[in-house]
Amino acid sequence: MTKVVINRCWGGFGISNDALLELIFMKSDAIETIPMTKYSGPDWLERTRKEYSVSFKAGFTKHEYLEGVLVKDDIVYHFDDDHGELRSHPDLVKVVEDMGGKKASASLANLIIVKIPQGVKFKIDDYDGMEKVCETHREW
Repeated sequence: MTKVVINRCWGGFGISNDALLELIFMKSDAIETIPMTKYSGPDWLERTRKEYSVSFKAGFTKHEYLEGVLVKDDIVYHFDDDHGELRSHPDLVKVVEDMGGKKASASLANLIIVKIPQGVKFKIDDYDGMEKVCETHREW
């Protein structure tokens, strides 16, 4: 069986910052690390901390408007999976299983794990954030 993480409510897929922090502690390759200077200029971190961020455990801060983004020192830790390529990543599946869907979900998400037969080619279909897993077929 292949396990796939999807969102089952209106709004959109997103992981919580607690889930992202777990992925960071796991040193998962499911998250992207971006040097802050390449992200938005050298003063972006300080401006973000002053204007848009709140305290977060372990010395991290989180951006008010972007869940799934953590900033520490000069690095942005980011989980972004708009195209569904990481939804069956073993680290993401483990975090959702261990934390539970409610705690692993961003504020506009309700994450669940769907099991599909091994080897089936699939895609994630999305309507206003509500997702389902579909077997891939030819389309014209």
